[in-house]
Amino acid sequence: MRRPLFVLGLLAALGCGPKAPPPPVAVQPALLVAALEPLADAPPRALPPGAEARVLAALRGVGLDATAVPAADFGPAFQSRRTPEHRSAWLRTQAGDGAPLLVIVAAEAHFYSQIEGRLRWTVAVDLLLATPGAPERPVVHHFEVPVFLQFLHEKEDAAVEAAAPVIARQVASHAGAWLGGL
Repeated sequence: MRRPLFVLGLLAALGCGPKAPPPPVAVQPALLVAALEPLADAPPRALPPGAEARVLAALRGVGLDATAVPAADFGPAFQSRRTPEHRSAWLRTQAGDGAPLLVIVAAEAHFYSQIEGRLRWTVAVDLLLATPGAPERPVVHHFEVPVFLQFLHEKEDAAVEAAAPVIARQVASHAGAWLGGL
């Protein structure tokens, strides 16, 4: 009778012991373009600072040491290059021969409707991941994030800021799976 209790007690004690720390994640360099596509005919600009910081943190969490490209560098070029393949190829030529992995997060916020006094926006995001060996064949993921804003003066930047936690989770999920397949 006492033996099963002893075994259960031993198993419980072993389960509460110190855990080994997770193995360190190998860090790889990456270039990040975090762009907000404007509704008007203007060059893309950088994501709001809070949203860009969340994306950078998400990439660092999966082992990518991402460096953000300033909007002044990519804005005019991305205005004339609309497809992910063209943007990836342009970024690869700008980065040079020893270019790291490429990550492009392009968000576009659209007003959807007013529902019970709240303003519904949809943030459409294109996530592009490209390896140095094949920049012309990037992996592209498209997803949409619905958000509700309260005030009429809140526009695209506020919608992207509200969607930033979901965008960061999606970026981390897709980038982690992509890195696992390399």
